Formats: sequence, C-alpha cells, structure tokens
Amino acid sequence: MTAKEILHKLILGFDPYLSTGVPEVYWGLAITLTREIYGPEGVELLESAHHTYDSSVEAASECIVHSIESLSKWEDKEFETCTEELIAALEKL
Repeated sequence: MTAKEILHKLILGFDPYLSTGVPEVYWGLAITLTREIYGPEGVELLESAHHTYDSSVEAASECIVHSIESLSKWEDKEFETCTEELIAALEKL
C-alpha cells in the first residue's frame, strides 16, 4: 500500500457519519502525509474541511476528535459530508 493510498483511507475514516471522529494522532498523521504527497496546498485544503469537537464522556476529561466537513458546506439546507470530495480535490493538485 502506498503512502497516498494510506492517506486516502485515513481521510475516508474521518467521515463523521462512519465514526465519531479520530484522535489527534491520526489527524497529525494525515497532515504529515498530505504535506509529503500534496504539499502546502494540500494541507490547506485538508484544513479547510477540518472539524473538531469534544467527544469526552465525562466533564473531567477532554478528548478532541477530528473529522471532515463537506467542502461545499450547506446546500439546499442539507449538510453533506464528502470525504470522497476532499480526496478528489487533493488529486487535482
């Protein structure tokens, strides 16, 4: 499996409809791989779709998780999350 294939699998895993988000370690790996494969423009694109939220199960702990929002944001008042859209945009760089 190539670094690009690994990155694309990571990005697919950032879909909030498939998971509750990923921890910082995976987000950091995605940033590193994106920088190596697509350069600073790719990192900027990845960060433009980045969404974080607190996933802690109790008030005493904090667990920030990361996911991807749609690049097209709100359309017809329907929120669409498309990790595939992000991968396609990265491939165009």
